[in-house]
Amino acid sequence: MPQRLTVDLPNMDFNISMECLEDLIIIGTAAAATNQSEISSDLSTFISEMMDAMAKEPPGVRRGAQNFFGFKQECDILKYTVPNRSRTLQTSYSRAYMNAYRKPNCNNSDDPIIGFDICMPSSCTSDDLKIALALSPIVAPEAGLPNFCSVTTFQDINEPMTTMSWIMVSFFIIIGTLAVLAGITDYCLLPSDNPIRETFGIKLFLAFSFYTNVTEILKIPKYKKDQIGPINCLRVISMCWVIVSHTVANCIGYTNNALDYIKILDYPLSEIIENAWFSVDTFFFISGVLLAFMWFNNYEKDKTILTSPFGWILFYVHRFIRLSTPYYVLLLSFTYLFGPITQNMPLFFTKNPEENICKKYLWKNLLYIFNFNLDQECLAHAWYLATDLQMYIFTPLILIPLAINPVFGWIIATILLLLSTTANIVTVYVKDYPATQAFFGPGKMSYNDIM
Repeated sequence: MPQRLTVDLPNMDFNISMECLEDLIIIGTAAAATNQSEISSDLSTFISEMMDAMAKEPPGVRRGAQNFFGFKQECDILKYTVPNRSRTLQTSYSRAYMNAYRKPNCNNSDDPIIGFDICMPSSCTSDDLKIALALSPIVAPEAGLPNFCSVTTFQDINEPMTTMSWIMVSFFIIIGTLAVLAGITDYCLLPSDNPIRETFGIKLFLAFSFYTNVTEILKIPKYKKDQIGPINCLRVISMCWVIVSHTVANCIGYTNNALDYIKILDYPLSEIIENAWFSVDTFFFISGVLLAFMWFNNYEKDKTILTSPFGWILFYVHRFIRLSTPYYVLLLSFTYLFGPITQNMPLFFTKNPEENICKKYLWKNLLYIFNFNLDQECLAHAWYLATDLQMYIFTPLILIPLAINPVFGWIIATILLLLSTTANIVTVYVKDYPATQAFFGPGKMSYNDIM
């Protein structure tokens, strides 16, 4: 095989960069040498450590292993000084994917795909490695290597800092500085009874106070007559429900014994996790109750808000600003900062790296219209905000009739409820969806469609 690598391989017609090809020949020749005295001790150690950094078949593969992990830290530090060459041979951590059914591609979403972490020359791109791994069974059939259908390197998923990234960094530095300075002024320098606190400029400055904001967040206020106390209990239950169900669902995507999760279905209480959609319904319920409660409180005080164009404009503007302020900060941070600060993390390897969805469809996410196609969604959990705002837009269809005539309002609300329920039933029946988005089991379903 060494002769095949040094003589035949360079003469083959395939598109591998020259630097990568040179490094692969050095590694392949050394690895295939039958007499270890033919290679230097440095190269032998280099090859040994490179192989050691690669993934190994773990125990329990038949329990649903999805990734065979290697040792990234070891791979990152490997270097070999090639004699009579100025360029050092270095390695980098990558992941190769193989179809569990040994098919030549990774595109069938129904086929299980297994990731195999590899330590290969840093001079090789993902295209180089894909070609090289595809040739391995031909060049070295005795090695018994599997057929890999895709390769991902950190070059494919790492994102550089951009102008917008630095703008977001500057934004957080400014906000952080204001929070610290305002907190020091609020707690140490400006007495609480100082009249200067009432001036607009100082009020605006102290609004950033880290001390005051943390105090307000952690303070447990007493309920007033115009508040609904049990709502907070419902919030806590719903939040715990959402967190538990999402934790279980996300674990399935990363665990290496996915089949063991099927045992969860043996327990009746697992239905609480599988049907956690109702936790979202409770949030919608809370939102609707609070909206109606506050709007009718204001309506009882001032009947003119029903016919006031300015009042209805504020009705929408207030909601948009309240939702958008924290959402936009998170959205822009995730779009422009998350990638650059999470570089070189194997957790984010995917078999088909795509362009940044957040950057491509940022305008749709800013306008809350991305939930009509979840392939355009940036933040997975933000669909709730989009749905909530869209339903909020149509709430006057119920509020106005209820204000004019409660009976008429109840009729309108009942009709809308029946239409919505009927649409859901028809959709599930026509599309042949399961009763719920089960984690396992048979059934025709598309996650995006059922969402």
